[in-house]
Amino acid sequence: MATNLPARPSPFAWDSTDPMLQVAEPLWPGEVPGWNCAAEEQVLVRELEGPGHQRNRAIKGVTRPTMQAFLPPQDQATGMAIVVFPGGAFQHLAIDKEGWDVARWLNGLGVAAFVVKYRTGSPDDRVNAIAAGEADARRAMQIARSRAQAWGLDPKRIGAMGFSAGGHLVASLGTNWAEGRADAADAVERFSSRPDFLLPVYPGIREKHLMAISAQTPPAFIVQACDDHLPVEGSVSFFQGLRAAKVPVEMHLFERGGHGFGLGVKGGAVAGWPSLFEAWVKALG
Repeated sequence: MATNLPARPSPFAWDSTDPMLQVAEPLWPGEVPGWNCAAEEQVLVRELEGPGHQRNRAIKGVTRPTMQAFLPPQDQATGMAIVVFPGGAFQHLAIDKEGWDVARWLNGLGVAAFVVKYRTGSPDDRVNAIAAGEADARRAMQIARSRAQAWGLDPKRIGAMGFSAGGHLVASLGTNWAEGRADAADAVERFSSRPDFLLPVYPGIREKHLMAISAQTPPAFIVQACDDHLPVEGSVSFFQGLRAAKVPVEMHLFERGGHGFGLGVKGGAVAGWPSLFEAWVKALG
């Protein structure tokens, strides 16, 4: 199914508009494949965090996955783009601190951001929720690639960033991507879902990710705190696997930070990781 690409969005008015009100693009045309969950989408308002008490909302019951594009002003754009996957144990999405706040930071660097609201499930349906999230992640990367030429993005600098469960999706994209089919009826499926670089932050790494690492896995920048309730050994093993495959990789382990620190708004050493990433991605080219 071929579709006309939408016009390049105007830069988002971060200081005057709530991203919750921005129109989001459905990931899938028509019915969402392989998903029969009838949950009702809800917005949860959680404890405010960080200086200035930034909003800290979460969304649960996502059955219609979407993607929001946040583009920087054209005179500041670098051509780089990053697809962002918030975390939430595949049960909800920390949409402010691991989604929209991240997009705002990236726009400040001249980087386009695509924030993905992927499907979520209940604790007793985790397997299906993970599979659905991985399918949504592949589709989101393909959509971002399909926009590259029309929106002035560099097709060789489209990365993936994810937090917690979103970090799991990033690791999945980097080890099990769709190549894209030139003869696909759906124009989006003609594009590869492989990111050009990976940024898993306190990710949920699994054995399947470690087993699928190869020399073709994209370069990665990994961030986690040692006092995270998710075992840091998963990230360490992912780092070691990438090193063994001779894939460029940088890893930052912080002594403290716990889980869910986002961009580090609560302070401490973990607040330095965004600057470290900026330096790494610039060196990557």
